[in-house]
Amino acid sequence: MPMALSSFRPSRILSRHYRSQHESLIAFSNYHFYGNELKIFPSPIKNPDELGVRLEYVGGTYASNSNMDEVEAVVKAALEFMRKHPDRSLGIATMNQVQKDLIEIEMDRAFIDHPHAANYKAKWQGTLESFFVKNLESVQGDERDAIFISTVYGPDKNDTFRQSFGPINRAGGYRRLNVLFSRAKKNMVVFTSIQPERIAVSETSSDGVRALKGFLTYAAKGIIDEGQHKPDEIPDSDFEIWVKEKLEAIGCEVHPQVGVAGYRIDLGVKHPKYPYGYLMGVECDGATYHSSKSARERDVIRQQVLEGLGWRIYRIWSTDWFSNPVQEFEKLKNYIQALLDSDDLKKSSDENKVIEHDFTPYEKNEESEDLFDAADKQKNTDNMVQLFDNVTYFMVKDGGKKEKRAVQIVPTQGDPHTGTIAQHSVIGRALLGCCENDEVEAVLPIGEVTLIIDKIIKAI
Repeated sequence: MPMALSSFRPSRILSRHYRSQHESLIAFSNYHFYGNELKIFPSPIKNPDELGVRLEYVGGTYASNSNMDEVEAVVKAALEFMRKHPDRSLGIATMNQVQKDLIEIEMDRAFIDHPHAANYKAKWQGTLESFFVKNLESVQGDERDAIFISTVYGPDKNDTFRQSFGPINRAGGYRRLNVLFSRAKKNMVVFTSIQPERIAVSETSSDGVRALKGFLTYAAKGIIDEGQHKPDEIPDSDFEIWVKEKLEAIGCEVHPQVGVAGYRIDLGVKHPKYPYGYLMGVECDGATYHSSKSARERDVIRQQVLEGLGWRIYRIWSTDWFSNPVQEFEKLKNYIQALLDSDDLKKSSDENKVIEHDFTPYEKNEESEDLFDAADKQKNTDNMVQLFDNVTYFMVKDGGKKEKRAVQIVPTQGDPHTGTIAQHSVIGRALLGCCENDEVEAVLPIGEVTLIIDKIIKAI
């Protein structure tokens, strides 16, 4: 089962922050980043049109800093999206300003020629998620349900492919990609004329070039790992085995440890009456977990991510189960029956039918590097700003005036009296994932400022 979209954080190629709003993290086809770790959250369905990253190979021609074939493909797809998904927000991002301007001109024409597109634009206008067309230099801070990306670069009319990707080639180019590839909350479609294997990577290649190749390779495949249950996967505890056997006794198919990396669901439950994926996931929490506030807080966010991807999560406490297994199992059975009888499930059954896609029009390279592994393999994540860290930084305003501040980043609402800021605030998003001496830009009500990280005191 393919894994579902999450978030890169501005200024760090593997997202170091998670969001408590908008389904928490975003996912790369089910790939989320939690804290400083890569988390691959499994998807309950197999529908790349609804969740995740999809690659559309356009095969266009790159000339004069633009790609008209991609312009046409993106505009056509945007019009179709606006027709099919009027209740989902959309943004279009490009690799450079020239391509952005061309798409914007064509979209303006489309709004005149297509009433449904004009209605879509008017519906979202004035909201926090209005339709936009931006380039990677100006898209930071914007998030939408769906993001369409035009990578612009590709071979010229003679099929000569120059290894030039604008600012991506330069130092810090991976940060720009980080921003570009972290805008989608539900799904991302990458329109490209680049075949990943044509991107030449050597020991001297920049992190940006490595990251671009890694991401396009991933987007082309649609998955990193199938994420299905394997015969050698076993439950983590006797408690899980007990719950698994009870569920199997009533006709459910139960897969322990569903997922491929970073985060696994204890038990994935399938049912004959719901043939479109996992009916639900069961988390079996022990007594130690029950008494750990930090663990509970982390799992609240993880559960938000999973539920945003369509999972229905049922949590069982070991203390309750061992005290009265008959009563607790009866509750679980009632929950399953209520799911099977619910109108929402019947509706989702129609939406979540399995759709198989082969996104790549060329032969896949099965030995390609893991997503951003090459770009990030030498980075020490322990030195990066993470949630609950105390950070001292300089805020540089217009005119060069510096103001020194010290804050702690927290997942909830910040309080200036205690020196805390929320992780989803503008400053919080900018700081998370940075290292000492890093400089990042942030747009505040007072205008654009530069933040220079002075000192990081790690949370214990």
